[in-house]
Amino acid sequence: MKSVQEKSWFFSGHPEKAIERNQFSVAKGDDVIGRLAVIRLEKGDTLPDIARHFGLGINAISAANPGVDVWVPEAGERIILPLSFILPDTPRKGIVVNLASMRLFQFKGNNKSLEVSTYPVGVGTEERPTPTGQMHVYRKTTRPTWHVPASIAADHRKKGDILPAEVRPGPENPL
Repeated sequence: MKSVQEKSWFFSGHPEKAIERNQFSVAKGDDVIGRLAVIRLEKGDTLPDIARHFGLGINAISAANPGVDVWVPEAGERIILPLSFILPDTPRKGIVVNLASMRLFQFKGNNKSLEVSTYPVGVGTEERPTPTGQMHVYRKTTRPTWHVPASIAADHRKKGDILPAEVRPGPENPL
């Protein structure tokens, strides 16, 4: 089986790498960026693999393809990639998280040239809602260790799932 990066998905006869994913130019007055795309699945593909490769959330790709098995879709099946995004109705500068669309938008540029990068994000739950309001990034860390908060550890303990005190960088780290 080929890895997602080795595959050659196609959209309207153009190579997969021609499909815009996360970075877009924004023309003055535009409120929508990107476009829908369609690919054909190969044997062994899963929707989470496709979502990750194209910068989509699993909820978005599943909603765009109702009836498609998330983990074992049929080889050759056409999958719609919802790569068209409505920009948040907010000043277009810095980082904006749209909770409803579960996407982060990072605006770069000025009045003459505006670029936006967009990525799927996880959001809070009813018990632990996502904080809202004006925020500032004070520091960034590459490949951080996750120190499991006591409240999350307690919730998991109630379900019989004992979490370690910390999770080192790697594929099991939720950060």
